[in-house]
Amino acid sequence: MTVRRLLRNQKTVYDLKLLVIFLKKSVMFFKKLVMFFKKLVMFYQGLAAPCCIYYA
Repeated sequence: MTVRRLLRNQKTVYDLKLLVIFLKKSVMFFKKLVMFFKKLVMFYQGLAAPCCIYYA
């Protein structure tokens, strides 16, 4: 009985650790995705800036 409870608790802890690792990796992925889109927007703003200067 005690062994079964201990194994179940260990599995729960292991699952929680996996969940934490997954969440950390997900957060890092979304941070990188946001940075990519920020750089993309800055790039296109840089392309659009010379066009706007000539027409002003």
